[in-house]
Amino acid sequence: GTTKSSTASTTIIVTAGRIHAVVSGGIVKSLRVLSSIDIDASSSFDEDKYGLTGTNAGLEFSWGCSQINPLFNQNCGSVLNVTSTASVLSVYAGPLSAGSIFDIDLVVTDPTDSRAATCSVTLSVLLDTSIIVSVASNYPTGKINPGQPLVLSGLVSLPAVIPNASAVWTVDD
Repeated sequence: GTTKSSTASTTIIVTAGRIHAVVSGGIVKSLRVLSSIDIDASSSFDEDKYGLTGTNAGLEFSWGCSQINPLFNQNCGSVLNVTSTASVLSVYAGPLSAGSIFDIDLVVTDPTDSRAATCSVTLSVLLDTSIIVSVASNYPTGKINPGQPLVLSGLVSLPAVIPNASAVWTVDD
């Protein structure tokens, strides 16, 4: 008999997944002068490490800060006290910071292969008598899955000089 054979080969290229820089509560934040806020990026993740986030996924965090209003300053040290503890950045708004706007830059890196993602948070420092309204969604990366519901959460923070108030939420399609 005759023997027949054939061979085939293929090349499969597996690429690394993406790193996602995720800031809890959104990327636009406000705080009152002489108060502090934590900017939490511990939900950042590596697509290659399913179920793990933040430092548990081996990610490293680097933070930067610049003042963008009323004057530009490449660092925030003279007006804003910025302290990093890995995935959480603690910010204290000093007495000279009222009315200022800051750009807080985050770089999340996988140190094993230098993959990285960036995120920028706009932080406004308000007077100590200001009401702060914040809105967050159940999609921290900003990408919305059309097959899933969108949940918006709102928080109204009153200053000490306003003991109580009421809020009304509306949605405009």
